[in-house]
Amino acid sequence: MTELAELKERLLAAESVLALTGAGISVASGLPVYRGAAGSRYDDPETLRYAFASTLRADPAGFWQRFAQWRAELASSSPNAAHEALVAIERRAPRFLLATQNVDGLHRRAGTRNLVELHGDAFRERCLDADCPESAWTAREETRCPRCGGLSRPDVVLFGEGDEKRWEPIHDFLRAPVALVLIVGTSGVVGVPTQLVGLARERSPGAFVVSINVAPLDGELAGLVDGQVIAPAERALPALV
Repeated sequence: MTELAELKERLLAAESVLALTGAGISVASGLPVYRGAAGSRYDDPETLRYAFASTLRADPAGFWQRFAQWRAELASSSPNAAHEALVAIERRAPRFLLATQNVDGLHRRAGTRNLVELHGDAFRERCLDADCPESAWTAREETRCPRCGGLSRPDVVLFGEGDEKRWEPIHDFLRAPVALVLIVGTSGVVGVPTQLVGLARERSPGAFVVSINVAPLDGELAGLVDGQVIAPAERALPALV
């Protein structure tokens, strides 16, 4: 385990900080995690079914009905102390990049500037037709593409999809050495944290990688980090700042 006192010293000395957040950072904002805890969003098989790209195409009306309810839930939430602490870290670090797996928009609303939304933003939309040249736009009541009139879709990565272009800012950031990597609010069940840590290790072998999560990590990711702070992000990050 890593003590916060040690992590504070490393943060103070770090010239470059890369952070990755998962759903756990938004629990204190009233949003459930996706897997691995009581009340997880995907405990409901029907909710999980509507998270697939194939369902969007087979039942767009049903998909949008579900998604509108979820978007309203996200809109009613607010950034918590953990989101705000990362903004404070960004202001102090000479170089900083925050990558998030979340689509709730809370980092952006908290004030994070150097932000990569790896899975998109639930409050943006894009055309369902991948060949349409229209770029993503802020969500409107009309779920139609403003260019071609076709059905729009949320600008999020659904199951069965991938979007490597979203990783390009991370590759660019890692062209220079990174001193500290913070993995916050994720157990590593999905592959994104492992992929990011592996990339950081490859580009910056001397980086110190630490997880901040309510429970110890499982699987491959546990063997890739240098330390773990077992605590809720909304307590650990403000204490770190």
